[in-house]
Order: sequence, then C-alpha cells, then structure tokens
Amino acid sequence: MEKSNGPLIAVWFSLLLVLSGLCRNVLSEEAGLSALDARSIPTRWLVCGPFPNPRCEGFTKDFLTSAGGEAAIVPKEGTAHESAIAETGQVRWKKWKPSPDGTVDFVNALSGKNEVVGYAFCFIPSPDDGGIATIELGSDDGVRLWINDKLVHDNHEHRGLVPGEDEVIVRLKKGLNRCLVKVDQGTVGWGFHLRVGAKVKEGEIKCDIESGRFLVRDENGELMQKATLRILNTGEETKAKAEVMFGGKSFAAELGTIPFGRSTHQLQLPNVEKPTPATLRLKTDRGVSRSQITITPTRKWEIYVVQHTHTDIGYTHLQTEIFKRHGDYIRQVLELCTKTDDYPEGTKFKWVCETSLTVQMFLETATPEQIEEFVKRIKEGRIEVAALYLNGTDLECAEELVRKVYYAEHVADKYGFKIVTAMNDDINGLSWAIPSILARCGVKYLSMGVNHTRSIPVLERPNAFYWEAPDGSKVLVWNAEHYMFGNLTVGLHDRLKLVEEKLPPYLAQLEKRSYPYNILGFKMSGIVTDNSPPNMKPCDIIREWNSKYAYPKLIM
Repeated sequence: MEKSNGPLIAVWFSLLLVLSGLCRNVLSEEAGLSALDARSIPTRWLVCGPFPNPRCEGFTKDFLTSAGGEAAIVPKEGTAHESAIAETGQVRWKKWKPSPDGTVDFVNALSGKNEVVGYAFCFIPSPDDGGIATIELGSDDGVRLWINDKLVHDNHEHRGLVPGEDEVIVRLKKGLNRCLVKVDQGTVGWGFHLRVGAKVKEGEIKCDIESGRFLVRDENGELMQKATLRILNTGEETKAKAEVMFGGKSFAAELGTIPFGRSTHQLQLPNVEKPTPATLRLKTDRGVSRSQITITPTRKWEIYVVQHTHTDIGYTHLQTEIFKRHGDYIRQVLELCTKTDDYPEGTKFKWVCETSLTVQMFLETATPEQIEEFVKRIKEGRIEVAALYLNGTDLECAEELVRKVYYAEHVADKYGFKIVTAMNDDINGLSWAIPSILARCGVKYLSMGVNHTRSIPVLERPNAFYWEAPDGSKVLVWNAEHYMFGNLTVGLHDRLKLVEEKLPPYLAQLEKRSYPYNILGFKMSGIVTDNSPPNMKPCDIIREWNSKYAYPKLIM
C-alpha cells in the first residue's frame, strides 16, 4: 500500500507560513525604518543607550560589538547591549519617533545623564545604485555617522544643535542603506537632526578658497596667511595641484590625493594689505579648472583666555560637596601655577576666582603656607579674585549688592592686594546700582557671561561698553559670550586640532558683522561642566598654538 505524504506536506506548508511571516515582519520593520517625510527627514528610528562616556572616551569606543559592531549592525527592536551605567546592566534598542521638526531628542529618548553616548539607526532608501546625496546633519554634542559599512563623518565637538550644520557627501546603493548615528553628551541638550539632501552630480570637482584666519612667519620672518582650499569631489579619488596667481607671482602646492566627498587643504599665501583679485588654477588627473577669486587681508587677532569655574551651588553636587570642592580647586590652582612657572609668558597657568565664596572655602581650610602662596600668586597676576560673593540677578536691591562685595574687600585689605574686576555668569543681568557700587570699591571692570539657553543676551555679543549708574559712576563691561564659550565653541580644553577647526568660522562671523576690535576674551572651564576643576591642558594647547601661528595670538 502506497504511503501518504500528507503529514510531511503539512509540516513543510506550516514551516513555509512561519518563514513567510518572519519575512513579512522583517520587511515591515525595514520599511518602517526607511520612511522619509516630504522634507526627506526619517520618520522612524531605533535608538539605544545610554553608554558611558567618561572624558569623551566613549565617543570612539564600539559598544555594539556583540551584534556585529558599529560598521555592520542591523539592530532589531529589543536587541540588548551591555552598558555599565544602566540600572540593569543592559540597554535595548527601541522605536523612537522624532519631534515634528525632525529632531531626535536623546534626553527624552534615552536619559538625562551627562557624559554618555547614544545610537540611532534607520535605513535610507535610494532608487539608484551609486547615487550621490548630501546628508545634512546637526548634533548636540559630537557626532559620528556610518552609511552602510563606512564611517563617513566624524566630528567631535561640544556644540548646540543646529540642523544642517554639517554636510556629508555619501554614495548610496540601490535599495535600503544602513544609517547609524552616534552622538555624545557633555551636559544639558543631547540629540541630533538628520535630513537627506539633494542629489549631487557625479564626476565633478569644484573648488573655492577662503582667505586664511591664521598667520605664520616664513623663513624670512614675513607674515604669510594660510588660505583654505575647499574641494568637492563627486568622482573617484584623484591627484591634484593648486596654484594661485596675483601680483605677477605664482604660489603653488601639491595637494596629494583628493578623496571622494568634501576635503580641505592648506595653501600658504602672502598676507595682503587690501582685497586683491587673483586666479585659482586646479589641476587634477581629470583636467584643469580656473576661477577668479579675491584674497583678503588676515586680521591680527589677540585672544585672551580666562579660565575659571562657574560657581553654581547645588547644581552638580550637594552643597556641602561643592563647598569642599571649590576650596580644593584653589589648592590645585596653586600646583598648576608652579608646574607652568617655566612656560613662556602668555601660556603660564592663570585662574580667576569667579566668586569670593570660593576664596572663603579655601582660606577656611588652607595651611599658612598655602595662604602665603595664594597671596603671592595674586600679586604676581597669576590668580585674580573677583569682587562678588556669588553670581546674582537683576532682582537684587542695592543693599544686597553692597553686602556681596564685603568679603572680597575684607580679604584684599587683610592680605594687601586690590580687587579690580567683578564677574557675573549664567545669570540674565544685574540691577542698575551695580556700576556705582563697584566703582566706589575701586572695581573698574565687570565681565558678564549670560547663559543664552534660558535668557536673551543683552545686545549683540561679544561687545564692550561703559555702564553708567544714575550717579554718573561707571565700569567698563565686557559682555562676553557664554561663560564656557572657550570649551563649547572653540574646544580649548580638548585638543589643538579642534581649536584649528572651530576658531576660524567664529572669527569669520565677527568680521562679517564688522566687529570693531582685534581683541577678544574667551571664558572657559577646565572641563565642560559647572563647578569644574582647573585644567592645565589649555596652557599646553596655547603653548603649541603660539609656536605654530603668529596670529591669532592666544594669551592665557
């Protein structure tokens, strides 16, 4: 009797149904993660985190190795990874919908913790194989971007989120393209904004030149500006040589291999006295292009770097712990002054005690030898004590403001030095009585650092003005950028390369709005946080900078 295959067929049919369902689930998940809205912004993401990022070390650490690593992972909802800062020791990928403007807010999606990193994943669809597109990316803070298996963007800086601040040229394959975003977090805001921009024509090379913001001296001691060539190459990599011609002279540079995408290259030119027309010639393996350009003079900037710690009682730690820390910080300051005694002038460690409360915390626990050293450094100009006991607001009355200068004046009288500067940071402003009170105490200067994340800055910053009180007395006010501007925007606590990248665009903005002075002051902390310890690293960065560049001159 012939055996029936009915049971076997039923098993295979059931298995086929299961596999079909799994495929539909996978395809459905991929389709959900590959949808772009009318603005070409992804509408669905998978997110995962937070992962630890002490001293920014997590920014370059691969936390996804258990699932193929950052360059290969295709995560699924619920996939787990180890995280030392998670309550359970693990974090899982979960679905997340961006805000209406397209921002992925990691504070809400992952955590409000500081010094962490997080990931987001989606697919970017492309109808063409090898199509070239622009990815418009903004982040708070640093960001890394992988498309398929390649790291295509790596920008580690502490900044606020500005959509489209970074433009990345990428080559897409037909179908779905892996898109993994990694963002690190210092403090406050944390997240990113990504948009798939317009397609780019393949095989083009475009070049423009930006007159340098840096001046160096050649072997004859002449000032030369380091101009920046910006090249967009949408074809295969190629060798290139650039040449700039003006004033009957030619200045050339071998650029080496020009990669796919955007790249920048340096070309050294004489510093001109006025805008000068010139011709830019770019020779590559694919031909020669010429364009007419203008070389503009480079300003001789002098930038004074003011390291302090913002006194915010109870913000980062318990009040008792903050009191102890601020006293300890001044002891550390004394050690850093000694360590940099043999540094060149302008690079030795210097410190401003933002509030006199920090001085009180130090003096109450200091040894006689430490106090003697402290006073010595003040008289040398290596430490400065500011006039106000704590940062204040415009709600304070005249009597409160008077009492806020008592302690600094007491210490100055006792140890024989003068108080000439006041600081007020992270606060919207001060009442109109303050110029009169400060002037009567012999204080000539007031440095303000309004936190623009929660208030409207006064006037266009930075700027300087005399603030006159109703009685006619006045102080000179430096209305500075954010009180950690040297960290958040310039990266002076981090590394030289970051300063080289971030300082020129800022100076260009000032020149564009006709900022009238060649002098600036940058406030900064040792690290990116309130109640920060001091840091000697900015001294080393400034020392290296000044050995490399004649201008801008950085002065600690």
